[in-house]
Amino acid sequence: MNETEPETKFRISPRATLKKIANVTQEAIDLVHGVAAAASLTRGRKSMMSVYASHNEEQYIGIDQAIDLQIAGKHVLFLELLAEEAGYSLIKHADIGEASQWGVEFIDVVKTTTDALNKITTALEDDGDISNDEIEALKLRKVIARAMQKLACIDKHLAQVEIDAEK
Repeated sequence: MNETEPETKFRISPRATLKKIANVTQEAIDLVHGVAAAASLTRGRKSMMSVYASHNEEQYIGIDQAIDLQIAGKHVLFLELLAEEAGYSLIKHADIGEASQWGVEFIDVVKTTTDALNKITTALEDDGDISNDEIEALKLRKVIARAMQKLACIDKHLAQVEIDAEK
């Protein structure tokens, strides 16, 4: 390669991930009511906000701008995408109740996890596999997410107990 040729761009992220970034950026822009609002809430310009949401560009939103849009739009779209691409699940912790409510919350955890397990069992019973139709019909992703959130609430309680014990 001679000195006048540009270097080949190398990206670790697959093209599909870059498209997801552009999609999430557009969604975040829409949640704050357009590129003008998005630009005013971040260090960006209107023209750049459109570029960041485009699938045809090689420029993507900066992390500080993404955070600003998340805060303004009251969402976690970028955080969810980052977690997903890194192989993690993002679980919102429910507000923890009073310590006296532990029994009620534990019963709720048992109910939600039992519901999730029953629906998974129902899906598996016919052929030992779970189809997309069964996932949608039984709302498996939603039921599992709800059970995980309830478990996360109990975990948050336990973490608070540990913090209180250190005082």
